[in-house]
Amino acid sequence: MEKYGKAEVEKWYWEVWNEPNISYWRGLHADYHKLYDYAIEGVRRALPAARVGGPETAGGPGGRFLREFLEHCAHGTNYATGKPGAPLDFISFHAKGSPIFTNGHVRMGMANQLRNINDAFAVVASFPEYKTTPLIIGESDPEGCAACTDPQDAYRNGTMYSSYTAASFRANTNWPRCTASILKAH
Repeated sequence: MEKYGKAEVEKWYWEVWNEPNISYWRGLHADYHKLYDYAIEGVRRALPAARVGGPETAGGPGGRFLREFLEHCAHGTNYATGKPGAPLDFISFHAKGSPIFTNGHVRMGMANQLRNINDAFAVVASFPEYKTTPLIIGESDPEGCAACTDPQDAYRNGTMYSSYTAASFRANTNWPRCTASILKAH
């Protein structure tokens, strides 16, 4: 807050960890819930109006991870406070495509990315308490390896990447809540 000012920092979205449902996270789901509760308690102690959320899972709902996280936030015992539930101002996840490199060309695979989004939306929709909670697709890209530098990933430097991204958002018009959240976050 000293560097950017309270008004600016209050606009930020605070999350704990990135893709805790894959190998980046080495603990149990309950360990992540504990980290989340204490981290959010600390953020809110320093900045009571902070927007907090997550869990920024890989692959849409990330298996059982998103459901278990939402259950914890809605009804579980907060590790930091001992009270029911944990603050959740937004719900976030990642959606990844599934391109194939064949005969020297990239063949894009949007179906997996759209399935990730629809599956995560279905999990969130099963929790009535999150009906109006903003959804943020924190990463939405053609492949699951944004940091890869293989020759077949060079398409990201041309018009194919932007065309694919535009088509993926247009592919499903049932995302008004998501689209508004993405635009609002930026």
